[in-house]
Amino acid sequence: MTRWIRFATNGASAAASSVRSALADVVWAPPPPAPDGSDIGLIVFGRVSDDVLDLVRGSSRGGVRILAVGTSPEAVDDIGPWPLLDAGASDVVVRKDDEGLADDVSARLTRWAEVDELVHSSEVQDALAGRTLAWTSLLREIVEVARFSDASVLLIGESGTGKDVIARLIHELDPRPFKDEFVTIDCRTFGGTHDGEDLAGHPVGNLVLTGLAGSGKSQAIKALEDLLKRNRIPY
Repeated sequence: MTRWIRFATNGASAAASSVRSALADVVWAPPPPAPDGSDIGLIVFGRVSDDVLDLVRGSSRGGVRILAVGTSPEAVDDIGPWPLLDAGASDVVVRKDDEGLADDVSARLTRWAEVDELVHSSEVQDALAGRTLAWTSLLREIVEVARFSDASVLLIGESGTGKDVIARLIHELDPRPFKDEFVTIDCRTFGGTHDGEDLAGHPVGNLVLTGLAGSGKSQAIKALEDLLKRNRIPY
């Protein structure tokens, strides 16, 4: 794995030089001619622009994780980091001061190393085996949201694509010590007159809804949330 750095802004500018100095303790090489999927690239930018977004798109091809670093809080506009993330950046940090930037970058690299360790662990590989770059990228997203966040996750896909397997893995990777049991509900058997008796007394740790199709998804999810609230069932 190579850690490389590329400046989308003037590399000799004062702000860019400050970024370079702040990251002096981390070994950053020039971009290799053919980056590997295990590489981590740092793209330093002074302002989000079409050229910067094109650079992120090109650099992130092949599974390379890109950490976009703004040289100042003004580097991102009111839209925030979303254009950079949509272009392929794995994360975005903005320099407020040199010490804070070094800590932020170090924290990202440490987390990514932990994510990769989990991705290649038997716990994940036994559940979701695969080695293509696209698959590895998906596994990284699954592991990161499962282990390093408490965000709700909505999995959408055709029947038989393994959504329930991914949902169970997210539950198993959830580090919270007091999580409740994993619950699956087939919404094809869920009617509008359901009174919640089947769920009463069963705290929901992670919930999987199956059998949802078309425009009925949002209505079914809302109906189920109303059901859980009405019967005071935690979820």
